[in-house]
Amino acid sequence: MENAIAIQNLGAYNRGELRFKWVELPTTTERIKEAIKEVLNTPYNDEEYHIADYNDCCGLLYEYFGEWASPYEVNEFMELVEESGLDKEVISLLADCVSTKEEFKEVILEDEDYFILYEVSNERELGLELVYEFNWLGLSKEELDKVENYLDYEYIGREAGHDGWVIDRVNRVAVKVNR
Repeated sequence: MENAIAIQNLGAYNRGELRFKWVELPTTTERIKEAIKEVLNTPYNDEEYHIADYNDCCGLLYEYFGEWASPYEVNEFMELVEESGLDKEVISLLADCVSTKEEFKEVILEDEDYFILYEVSNERELGLELVYEFNWLGLSKEELDKVENYLDYEYIGREAGHDGWVIDRVNRVAVKVNR
């Protein structure tokens, strides 16, 4: 159960009962309807439910939706995340680069809006990648050969952090969102 929500009967909760159902995401609309119906099926004719808990691989859902969100909207969001085909580490880093779920959706839908560098775990490695792979300094190969001994790649990587690059040191991935 990597990505799931717990749909809880709010009336039962207020009576001191815990009545909820975990639903894995993404799923079908019918499956969500069934879970809501099952949770609300009490002798009290309860009608209110909410999302009591999230279990998601990237830690995005509660931050973006909270407990009063529509389970259908959360499911739609998780469908988008799954369709992106990105690793959970990259998704988590992309979320760190933006403020809202709307911005996150924009970034996921537009592949050109972000860069991903693998095998980068610190500022020095990021600086090296940017200088040699992206020509971040705008120098020709000959010019770069002349000055490479004088370059502080760690400083360049730190400056890139101010420009929006985020590094996941554990998973060795760096991400930048263009805005």
